[in-house]
Amino acid sequence: MRHGLTLLRKYGWEIGYRKLTDWLPETQDEPARTMHELFLGWRAWESGRDPEANEHFQSITVPPLLAYAMTGRGFTAMRAKGLGYKAAAELFDQAADAAPPDDFNLQALIAHGRGSVLYHQGQPAAARRCLGEALALAPEDETNFLTPRLYDTLGMTWSRTGNFYAASEMYAKSLKLRSRRPLDERDLPGMALTHGQLGRLYLDWGLLDQAESHFREDLKLSQRLDDQRGQTQMYNFLGLVALRKAERSQAQGQRTQFAEFLKTAKGWLDACVELAETQSAHNPAFRVLAGYGLKDRALAALAEADTQSAERDLTTAAELFAEREFAEGLASIHLACGILERLRANLPESERLLRLAIHHFDGVQIVELGRTLLELARTYRDAQKSLPLVIEAYSEALDTAEACRRPLLVQEIETDLESLDALFLSRRKFQRVRGRGVPQSTISLMEAQRETGTVLYLDIQGSTAFAHHRDPQEVMLIINELMADLAAVLRMYDGQVSAFRGDGFLALFRGAECGERAVHAALDLITQVQEFNEPRRLLGEDELIVRTGVATGGLCFGNVGTYDKMDFTTIGTPANLGARLESQARPEEGKPCCICQQTRESVGDRFQFSEDSPVTLNLKGLGQQRFWFVLDRTGDSTRPA
Repeated sequence: MRHGLTLLRKYGWEIGYRKLTDWLPETQDEPARTMHELFLGWRAWESGRDPEANEHFQSITVPPLLAYAMTGRGFTAMRAKGLGYKAAAELFDQAADAAPPDDFNLQALIAHGRGSVLYHQGQPAAARRCLGEALALAPEDETNFLTPRLYDTLGMTWSRTGNFYAASEMYAKSLKLRSRRPLDERDLPGMALTHGQLGRLYLDWGLLDQAESHFREDLKLSQRLDDQRGQTQMYNFLGLVALRKAERSQAQGQRTQFAEFLKTAKGWLDACVELAETQSAHNPAFRVLAGYGLKDRALAALAEADTQSAERDLTTAAELFAEREFAEGLASIHLACGILERLRANLPESERLLRLAIHHFDGVQIVELGRTLLELARTYRDAQKSLPLVIEAYSEALDTAEACRRPLLVQEIETDLESLDALFLSRRKFQRVRGRGVPQSTISLMEAQRETGTVLYLDIQGSTAFAHHRDPQEVMLIINELMADLAAVLRMYDGQVSAFRGDGFLALFRGAECGERAVHAALDLITQVQEFNEPRRLLGEDELIVRTGVATGGLCFGNVGTYDKMDFTTIGTPANLGARLESQARPEEGKPCCICQQTRESVGDRFQFSEDSPVTLNLKGLGQQRFWFVLDRTGDSTRPA
């Protein structure tokens, strides 16, 4: 039995089963037969044969293997979606209670299952905590079958939160670990999974050629493994790629390409539905796959205004999702039906259905939320509601698209806005260039005002070396993803970015408690960078280190530059001092936040300072200056509202 578990840990269920059968004697004893059942259960689950998998798992009663069988049943239960997630979580809890304390690989497998459930329930941060525990238990090398799969699931969690780079790197790490094995020992089902996840990532971001390439690799492997479930999914996703290409061609007025891509999409989706319906006769999990195939085939029908075919497929898909109590699937049906009713000019019903979809996606799937808000805005437009209401609906969709960092979705919304209110769109673009906190009327190069304010400088340490050996696109992607996260922190404290630099930014804080808000923001910015580094730590890459400088005092606020390019910023001693304090910060000593004496006086005892604070230095052009290293908030400190 111990040898069988070693095979499972190292090779997984497909190759492990082959090696197990080579090793087992012709006359098997009871433990050997039980181990054989366990491998058969996992192999059936891998190929999507869930009833067969459960039959094998439920026949296992030997205590050392019972927890493995419960874990397998948990992964099988997740396939049912909806209520299946709750059942899976309960099975993983039972498996944890039954697991031997010294079987770290089993504990890692259970933690992986728990993380997967949390991911599917829309809790990616909680999922990563479980997956991190699993990685700590499973050795990070090619000798452990589970480790690459953990990176796959971690990639899914970062994909859901919009971190394209972290997700793609997790999948790349998974493929790299598997490629170290000899060809005859590679985890082909796992490789199919990774290609499929990479395809989903690229599809979500609109990189359709890359998506298609990975989906085709997944399909080849699924066909080689006779994995009916994998083939069904890839037919669906290849259909979606072709449908997106058709929609893109239609938007560009390319009618011939539109017709060709749409024909291809319908062919793939027909194959998906046919295979899913055939398999669902003996495997209920395929009914969900059939639902997705029908829903997407309906979208293809809507692309050519075939409302009858769309309604037929959507009705059947809704029934399949409802019987599984699958809320996510039903939300996707509401979205598609909202589009259908708009095409039928049944605009009140379209709005009702789209709002049902929004209710589900809000706070759970921000990309789908943005797409649904766009469809709601189009319904408002077609209903000829007052222009302010229509523009407000488009504005909300655009805010969401920008928040989830999907450039193609932003472009699609802006194309609609261009035809509705070009002036409004110009103002949005003006805000994007000048900054959201700058009044649109601020165009003078002569006017300015003096007031007490606070500046916050943030710098990424070692940015030159970081960028030197990397692809330029990779560098900009990483830096911009980080800046988006940091800008969200500044907004919490009513801070405004005055200017981005290649390796940081200058932020301004005005009004009451500007110094305290800036220090709170500085601490949260540092924490946010640490969270941003989480995938980098897991991948063994150099972490990004930041330092901050905060200075308060009398400042001149106004435009600096020319009418070719101007920035709303500030000039004055505190602006100069803040930059110098940022360079004095010592993140390597745990002191990444440095503030001036006036800021220190304004915050009182609401923060903790290093034992060597204050430090006095003679700064060129500024004379002697006292500054303080902020370590944390005090117990009585609260973030300003």
